[in-house]
Amino acid sequence: MATTFILSCAGLVVVINSTYNVRRLLNGSIFRAHNEFT
Repeated sequence: MATTFILSCAGLVVVINSTYNVRRLLNGSIFRAHNEFT
């Protein structure tokens, strides 16, 4: 039971980290494009 809990927690952390990185990359590219246009 404890192993399953640890694995699910680790999976949740990985998902949160990947979504945060994707969002940060998208924000960076949008911000850069906005700066280039203005």
